[in-house]
Amino acid sequence: MPASPAACVCGDIVRTATALWVVTHRHRARLLLCPLDPSPMPRHRADVPLSWAEALHLGCPATTVIRCRPVWHTLADTHRTTDRPTLGRLSPATLRRVLTMQLTELHNRQTEAPHLPAILCQAASGKRLHHPLSMVFS
Repeated sequence: MPASPAACVCGDIVRTATALWVVTHRHRARLLLCPLDPSPMPRHRADVPLSWAEALHLGCPATTVIRCRPVWHTLADTHRTTDRPTLGRLSPATLRRVLTMQLTELHNRQTEAPHLPAILCQAASGKRLHHPLSMVFS
C-alpha cells in the first residue's frame, strides 16, 4: 500500500490537483518539490529527462522531464482535496542527477540575480538549517 504524503521521503513521486511532483527535500510540514513535465518543449537548462523505463514504470510519457526548479508545498496543500498516495519513487541514480541539477540551478539563479533576497528555511530555533537546499528562491 502506498504511503501518505505525511510519510513522503526524498525521491517519492506525489500527485497534486494539477501535476506530478518529485519530493527533493522535506522539513517538518513542508515539502520541496520539482514538477514532472510531460511536454518538455522547449527544454529548460534545469531539465533532467527520465529514462524510458522509469517513465513507463511511473506511467508517464517517454518524453517526461523533471524540471529542477523547486517550489515549497506544505503538507496541508498536498492534502487539500484527498489523501494523495505516493505514485512511485525515482531510482537512486536519477535522484542523484535531480539533486545535482537542482543545486546547480539554485546556484545559477543566485549568480544571475544576486540582489534578490533568498528565502531561508528556518528551524524552530531561528537558526539556518545546514542543508544544501536550505536556500531556495521563490
